[in-house]
Amino acid sequence: MIKKIKNNTVYITTFAFFLLFNFSVVYWNIKAKHGHFPSEKKYILYMMFSIALPIVIALINNHIKKIENKYLFLVILLGLLFMIGLPINAVPDEGAHVYRAYEISEGHLTSHIYKNKIVGRKLPKSFDKILSVKKYKDIFKALDVTSKTKRVETLFDTSALYSFVCYIPQVLGIVISRIFTQSVMIQLYFGRLFNFIIFTLLMYFSIKVIPTKKNVLFLIGLLPITIQEAISLSPDALTIASSIALISYVLHLREEKDKLLTKKQYINLAILCIIISQCKIVYVPLVLLLFILPNKKFKTKKHKYLSLLAITAVVIVLNLFWLNIASAYLEVSKDGKSSQQVMFILHNIFKYILICMNTINETINVCLYQLFGKHLAWFNIIVPDIYIILNIIFFAILSISDTEDKKFNIDKITRYIMIFLFISVVGLVLTSLYVQWTPYKEEVIGGIQGRYFIPIIMLVPFIIFNKKLKINKIIDYKYINLFIILQNICAFLLMIIYYV
Repeated sequence: MIKKIKNNTVYITTFAFFLLFNFSVVYWNIKAKHGHFPSEKKYILYMMFSIALPIVIALINNHIKKIENKYLFLVILLGLLFMIGLPINAVPDEGAHVYRAYEISEGHLTSHIYKNKIVGRKLPKSFDKILSVKKYKDIFKALDVTSKTKRVETLFDTSALYSFVCYIPQVLGIVISRIFTQSVMIQLYFGRLFNFIIFTLLMYFSIKVIPTKKNVLFLIGLLPITIQEAISLSPDALTIASSIALISYVLHLREEKDKLLTKKQYINLAILCIIISQCKIVYVPLVLLLFILPNKKFKTKKHKYLSLLAITAVVIVLNLFWLNIASAYLEVSKDGKSSQQVMFILHNIFKYILICMNTINETINVCLYQLFGKHLAWFNIIVPDIYIILNIIFFAILSISDTEDKKFNIDKITRYIMIFLFISVVGLVLTSLYVQWTPYKEEVIGGIQGRYFIPIIMLVPFIIFNKKLKINKIIDYKYINLFIILQNICAFLLMIIYYV
């Protein structure tokens, strides 16, 4: 009883300290924006929210037992807050994805190349008003904008490279919303909502089925940067969720050694692999995770390889088909320079490896901070360093802590496959940025952002997995829940202050 009281005292003290910390962060950000603290009621309300919101959410969350249900409650609540906090085009590259999603919603699965080398589509000129929203008041002004305006050639060469498959949730939301509204702004918010729903369902499924390291996945799925991508119109939401779902599902099936794969499970695996490959080609190596499934999951060893190679072949064919389409857009937008970059890599492999190593050395600190949620919106919302440091510490502790499932183990071959996949994806991310964005023969690859590595971060706990290492309860999991709530509410209020 005394121990329980002491634990609660520490918890309440920690909670109170960080509530005051959030209170001071909100106060100083308001003061910095105006040069003084305004006496307006709305700013007093923000200060009150910095205390009240985390308390209410924590009280409800503490009464939920199963971790997947805790996740579902928090991600829905925090996601909806972020959707309110971040206007359309407040998330990096969302504007380009708005054009691509809207193009597809009108029945155009591929973009058009115009004679003046514009890659895009003729879209309503009224989109300018929607995507130029800088403050919340601008949103209400743009609600009356419809698609029934003059159409102009609109450039979106970057998002034209994306397959229509990764826009299915957004397009579904946009098309359904057209039944009852002509407001393009409302249609786009419905696109966001449907994208978020699919993300949430896949992440809930992942936490539920993954045999171990559920708390690591819980943390990754609730990082502010992850939630930001989840509520946007970006394909990153589907990329992150489907990649994590594949990792979780394969590990789940791997533990059911004595049960043969069913047709439904084959189809689920194939769908996840196809979605990942169509979202971004750089994550295609994750398809090789299928080969860590035990032979006992198949009728014979031959049946295993024929089945998995069939899925792999379908993925490769579909990828090559889309790559053939996208390469035309890339050549036009880069004026042929992308092929020069590819030839430089092929003829200077060792020099390119040095460029990659130099890039990692130069950018690893920034990428790590971005990966764990330092910079939100267009890098103008800065989450306090203390939360980023805690995220990294929690991730490290949970990754090396003893597994929840005592029978779970990772053999050497599986670990080597995961290491290979991690390195392959990192290499492909760097190469895609080198080909698309970096000047010819540049020594450091440009355009790298931490969010590109969220889809593969869940491999890390299994790469470093060691059953002999017994580290239990270094930190009570309720503190991780607490800090997740605190940092996301802090981030949400910083958004409100910035865009109000």
